[in-house]
Amino acid sequence: MTVREDYDLPERTPSPIRVYFVMAAVLIVAFAVWLIVPGAITVAILAVVLLGVVGFGVFKAMSMRRLQEPPGRTPQVPPSAR
Repeated sequence: MTVREDYDLPERTPSPIRVYFVMAAVLIVAFAVWLIVPGAITVAILAVVLLGVVGFGVFKAMSMRRLQEPPGRTPQVPPSAR
């Protein structure tokens, strides 16, 4: 058995890693747009877009299914204690 199976860990990529990639992608795109079209209007539009992305990310994080489910109450002996 693997550690993932022993401790019932999720099969998907951990959230912090996914958040890091999304944040990096948004910053790279914003920087590229700023380099291509410099100006006060572009900076203002990018600021509004970045605030919208952050707000949407917070909304998605707070409405995740895992945060709304109560934690499991099935006590199990860890494999290391067997």
